[in-house]
Amino acid sequence: MRIVSILSIVLMVNACGIGGAFEEKVVEGRQVIFNGKDTRGWEEAGKLHVEIENDAIFLTNQDDQLAFLYSEKSYDNFILYAEFLAPFINSGIAFRLENEETKDLASSAYLINIDWDEEQQHPLGSIVGVARAKVSDSLKAGMWHKIQIEAIGDHLRVIVDDELLSESHDRKWSKGKIALMVPTESGQTIGFREILLQEVEAPTKADVMMEHAYRRNKEVPLESMFPDDSFEGWNPIGDGSWRISNGVVHGYSGREGGYLVSEEAFKNFYLKFSFKIKKEDNSGVFIRKSPDREDVSLDDALECNIYDHNGFSHPYSTGSIVNHARAWYGMIDYTAWNQMEIFADEDHIVMYVNGEKSSDTHVPDMFNKAGNICLQAGIQVFSESKGPSDIYFKDVMIKNMDGE
Repeated sequence: MRIVSILSIVLMVNACGIGGAFEEKVVEGRQVIFNGKDTRGWEEAGKLHVEIENDAIFLTNQDDQLAFLYSEKSYDNFILYAEFLAPFINSGIAFRLENEETKDLASSAYLINIDWDEEQQHPLGSIVGVARAKVSDSLKAGMWHKIQIEAIGDHLRVIVDDELLSESHDRKWSKGKIALMVPTESGQTIGFREILLQEVEAPTKADVMMEHAYRRNKEVPLESMFPDDSFEGWNPIGDGSWRISNGVVHGYSGREGGYLVSEEAFKNFYLKFSFKIKKEDNSGVFIRKSPDREDVSLDDALECNIYDHNGFSHPYSTGSIVNHARAWYGMIDYTAWNQMEIFADEDHIVMYVNGEKSSDTHVPDMFNKAGNICLQAGIQVFSESKGPSDIYFKDVMIKNMDGE
């Protein structure tokens, strides 16, 4: 039977005049892949109850096991548009599904998580195991929300209510079916409507992904940014103190913080370094700061963050590109040296932490420019008694690709 609360919401939403039936097979160049009337073109996997009302489809799990509805047709490059109404309990949309007999959708497809809980690695809009979503403030339980999934070549994006939540480049799967996953908890229901798909042509794919090409390029050498324990080519700004000894750069400061800024500007590069920091201390590396600006600001530069606090709810933990792409929580070891890699290629920025991709995004045009690299000294956080934060950098190497 229909869960009463879900049915009441559906009736209330339609009474307000939201929604509408599909009367054509193509809407504004987009294919209607759910016709609002029946499940033609779709197959069931697992035990689920399917009900269609007012041009929407409602899927209910019947036995606490994985269950989903999947398309008969496979797709490779497309933009998928849909609306969902959910209890936000471990449901989702999968695409490029290769094996509909899988026991785990994320092992055979890209899976977009639909889950209300923000205290987890994969909040709503995340591509499970590929890209962690930013937290959206627009989501409300019991309301219809728009989702747009773009899979164009290896470029994947998830947009919810017109806000980009996650993005990455990945090549695990290139073609497959679309699946609507029900909540794994028995009796829970998720609703979908207005499911449209626009097939597109994929751009010519490079043989090697950008960051791998930068790593493998032997024509441009990796060069030390602190040869001979010298700060030559760097200028300190702000309230910070810097020392260097045996190749280790130590930055510390009080409440206001400070930066060590490169005199040279870089646009396209591969920056690699090791760092050590105490848990909850705050630092980072800013890239592409305009050379003519005296301050370091998020409205002019991109912050590659080194800062963890407040568990999974921390908006931009270590490995994030602040305001642009969110990293997985807990990627570093606070008792040891950690490695960070930053790749910048025009508007495409990628970060790795300890060998694992942490964030990947295409930034707005205003950040697609040459600029200084800025190492941030530790900033005091939380309390007056805590004292300065410390950050240690070593093996700071750069491969300048601007000459390529």
